[in-house]
Amino acid sequence: MSALTPFRQTGPTVTLPTLAAAPATQAVQAPSTGELGVGNQQYVLTNTGTKSCFLAVAQNQPAALQNAGAPIVGTPQNIYVLLAGSQVTITGPVNAWFAGVCQGSDTTTVWVTPGYGQ
Repeated sequence: MSALTPFRQTGPTVTLPTLAAAPATQAVQAPSTGELGVGNQQYVLTNTGTKSCFLAVAQNQPAALQNAGAPIVGTPQNIYVLLAGSQVTITGPVNAWFAGVCQGSDTTTVWVTPGYGQ
């Protein structure tokens, strides 16, 4: 699929429970129909809150929960930083699981939409 293809939704939009301080306690799966011959899926992540958050994306629920956390200086982590009020498109496994946290007493809401394109 061309990188210049308009985004085409391939599954329902799901919302992560209100994200709060670590540890992450819930993960949500973003199911998708996928496409034949494609091992990865794109996802639009939308943070509708006023606080930034840290999201983990994984092939299963336990891995998403384990990886979700605020960055630790000097320790590589498999997370995305999603700024307040922002929207990004990422690539992850088909039918990925998402979990996330905010720092301190911050909270936010994140929506995940599977699909392909920009």
